[in-house]
Amino acid sequence: MKNKFTILAGTTSVILSLVSQPVLAAWSGPQGLGGTYVSNVSCASLGTNQVICAGLGTNNELFVNRFNGISWSGPQGLGGTYVSNPSCASLGTSQVICAGLGTNNELFVNRFNGSSWSGPQGLGGTYASDPSCASLGTNQVICAGLGTNNALFVNRFNGISWSGPQGLGGTYVSNPSCASLGTSQVICAGLGTNNALFVNQFNGISWSGPQGLGGTYVSDPSCTRLGASQVICAGLGTNNALFVNAGP
Repeated sequence: MKNKFTILAGTTSVILSLVSQPVLAAWSGPQGLGGTYVSNVSCASLGTNQVICAGLGTNNELFVNRFNGISWSGPQGLGGTYVSNPSCASLGTSQVICAGLGTNNELFVNRFNGSSWSGPQGLGGTYASDPSCASLGTNQVICAGLGTNNALFVNRFNGISWSGPQGLGGTYVSNPSCASLGTSQVICAGLGTNNALFVNQFNGISWSGPQGLGGTYVSDPSCTRLGASQVICAGLGTNNALFVNAGP
């Protein structure tokens, strides 16, 4: 898999301001939150001024740290044994879901309902990449990953149950990145075998199929919402410079 970095969700004005000026008048500066982690970290919003960040501890268990607007909870172990980087996505105010691959490469999710975690829930499938999850609206989410044939597979939660793995075709050489396009809409991106960026858009009913956007990238893509029905995807070019592509 390619090198990986992540951009966090924000509004159009916030993302565009990154190009020419600081987003905030002043940054807090690095704040140590403890713990010892062996994976990339994934964070997701819990609502206004609240967030949760997740990563794997040295025993490959999932640990989360929650910010309530004033202070951090400290690392909380949620059990499970994972072999991939985690991916977390908002399910609405004070709710979130975190996903990762178990030792059998099956997708496992753990849901926070505002007061407690569900515990790891196996959703089947056999994956060969890190998962990427994105909100589809209140109490809805989609998680994507590459199957053993390097095609993109998605699993959708409708608020009650999961759809099960759905193959969307394509052949990818990077971890996928999914981002919300608004209620019941999402886009998932990945690099094709030519290292160009490909996206697949879900309109609430069906998927568009892989659409090539060109470019030649040497990192995993990272996508995030820009506002109503728009998204931006970023990645490193062959000169290791940052390239972005906004749409649709």
